Amino acid sequence: MDVRSGPKASKDHGQRAVRKRVGGPRSKTGCITCRIRRVKCDEARPHCARCTSTGRKCDGYTRSPWEVVDVTSMASMLVLSDPRASSDPFVGRSFKVFEQLTAHSLSGILEMTLWHDVLRAAQHSDALFHAATALGSAHEAYLHRQFNMETPEEDRALQQYNKAIRMLTKRDAQDAELTPDVVITSSIMFMTIEMMRREYGKAIKHLKAGIGIFAEHHGRTASDGQAKPTLIPTERLEDILRQLETHLCEISMDGPLSMPRRSLVSYKELPRKGEAWASAPAGLDQRCFDSITEARAELDSYCHNLMFLFHEILEPDVFATPPASEAYTERTTDAFAQAFVSWRHRFDGLKAKLAQRPRPLSRPERRTLAQLEMYHLVASQVLTTYLSLDEMSWDKHQAGFERVLDLCDVIVGKHAGGVDKSGGSDNDDAASEAYNGFQLNHGIVAACLHTAWKCRDARVRLRVIDLLSQQRQEGLWDAQLVKWAVCHIDEIERGPGLLEAAALRGDGADVIPRWRRIVRLDVYFSAEGRGAVLVLFVPKDESMEITTIKKVLSW
Repeated sequence: MDVRSGPKASKDHGQRAVRKRVGGPRSKTGCITCRIRRVKCDEARPHCARCTSTGRKCDGYTRSPWEVVDVTSMASMLVLSDPRASSDPFVGRSFKVFEQLTAHSLSGILEMTLWHDVLRAAQHSDALFHAATALGSAHEAYLHRQFNMETPEEDRALQQYNKAIRMLTKRDAQDAELTPDVVITSSIMFMTIEMMRREYGKAIKHLKAGIGIFAEHHGRTASDGQAKPTLIPTERLEDILRQLETHLCEISMDGPLSMPRRSLVSYKELPRKGEAWASAPAGLDQRCFDSITEARAELDSYCHNLMFLFHEILEPDVFATPPASEAYTERTTDAFAQAFVSWRHRFDGLKAKLAQRPRPLSRPERRTLAQLEMYHLVASQVLTTYLSLDEMSWDKHQAGFERVLDLCDVIVGKHAGGVDKSGGSDNDDAASEAYNGFQLNHGIVAACLHTAWKCRDARVRLRVIDLLSQQRQEGLWDAQLVKWAVCHIDEIERGPGLLEAAALRGDGADVIPRWRRIVRLDVYFSAEGRGAVLVLFVPKDESMEITTIKKVLSW
C-alpha cells in the first residue's frame, strides 16, 4: 500500500489503516512531558490526558512560532513631507518605520512617552532625525534577518548613522549649540542600533557615553541651580538610563551576570530616588496603586536601589564607604523586605480593581501585570537569599521558580486560544501585539537565566530552554546566548547530555550536591565584533576549592 493513501483508505472503507512507523524526527506538537518520555501525546489542552491519567504532571506545550510583523508591507508606508526625507524616499520610509514600528517595539511594557518625545524632537534636530532614520533602517534589517532575507537596509542604516554622528560634531541647522539631551538621546539610539546588530560591546560603549554625559549635565545643572530648556525632558532620560544601567550591571564587559558586585555607575551620578529608598517600614504606603504605571515606577526604584545596596555591602571600596556592619545589613534588608510586602499588597489591590472593570483586561495589560509580578518575585528571592552565599539555600524557592516560568508563559502568550491565569482571552489585540523579537527593556530573558542557574530541578531547566528557543532580544539580554549559557551550566553541574533523562526521572534540585554547583558567572563581551567569553566559577571537588571554566562563543 502507498503509505500516503493510508488515511484516505481508512476513511473510505471504515477500516483503520495500519502503518509501521519508520525512522524520522519526533513530533514537535506533543506536550513537553510526553516528548521527554518518547510516547505519543493526545495533545489535549491545557494538559494532555496521557499525563494526567497516569498521575504525571503535564508541563504543557511549546509555543507556535512567533507572529512577526509583515515586513513586506513596509513598502506601502508614506514618505514624510519633511524636506529632509523628500529628497530620498528611502529616508522617509525608514523614518516612518521608526515612527510606526520601532518606537512601539522599544517601549516594551514601558510607556511610549520618551519615543513620542523623540519623534517630536526630530523635527527640530537634524542629529535626532538621522539617528531615528538609522534606527528605523536597522530595525527593518533586523526583521528581514529573521527570514534570512538579504536586505540593503544595513547599508542605509550605516549612512544615516554616520550622518547623525556628523551632526553631533557641529551646530544644528539653526546654528545653535547642541544640548546635552540631544547627545544623550542619540547615544541611546546608537546603542539600540548596535543591540539590533548584536554588537553588544559597541552598544555598551554608547550607553556608557550617554550615562557619562548625563552625569556631567546633572552635576552642572545642580551647581548652577537652573535647568536650561531641552527637547527631551531630563526625567525621561533619567528613567531610561536607570533601566539600562541595570542591564550594564547585570551583563557587561567587566561585570557578572546576576546581582552584580560592582556598579559601573554610582548613585552619585544617577541618584537613587529618595522617596523609594526603604528606610522606614512603618511609614510605607498601604493604599492600592492607582495605575499599572505607578506600580511599575515604584518597583523599578526598589529594584534599582536594592542593586546598589548589594554593591555597598559587597564592594564598599567602589563607593568609598566604610564596610557595612552586620546590624546595618540586617536592618536595611529587613526594610526592603517590608517594602516588597507592601508593594505586593498594593499590587494585588490594583489587580482586584482592574478585574472589576466592565471590560476584560487586554493582552498588553495582562502581560504587564505578569511582568511586574515576575520582577517582584525574582527580586524577593534575591533579597532573601543572595547574601547567604550558599547555593543550597536557593532550593527553598522551588515553587517560586515554577511560578516565575508560569508568568513567563503569560508574557510570551503561551496560553494561545484559551484563558490565562490573569483572565481574559489571549486572542484579543493579536494584530497590534505581533511579536517582532526586540525590545529595549527587560522581558523574560534575565529572569530565565536567574531561574535556570539557581534552580537545579531538571524539568524547570528544560522549561527555561524551551522559553528561550525563540529569538528574543531584550536590551543586552539575548535569548539565544542565554540558552547557550544555560546548557553549559547544566552540563557542568549535571554532566553532558544528561538533562532530558534527569527530567524524565523527575530529578529535583537535591540531586546536584553543593560541591558541583556554580557559585558565580561572569561574561565578557568583545569590544569589537560578535563574541563573548563566559567564565563560570565552580568548586573543584568536595574540598570546595573554587576553579574557573571558560567558554568562548562567537555569533
